[in-house]
Amino acid sequence: MGQQDARKDNQTLTEKGSDFQAALKEMEKWGQKWGGNRHE
Repeated sequence: MGQQDARKDNQTLTEKGSDFQAALKEMEKWGQKWGGNRHE
């Protein structure tokens, strides 16, 4: 039971990390989009 709880916790951390990475990528995309529009 203890191992299962630890695994579940680890999975949550991984999912949070993936969301964070995805958010950073989205922000980068937006930054390029708006940055490019400003330069034009």
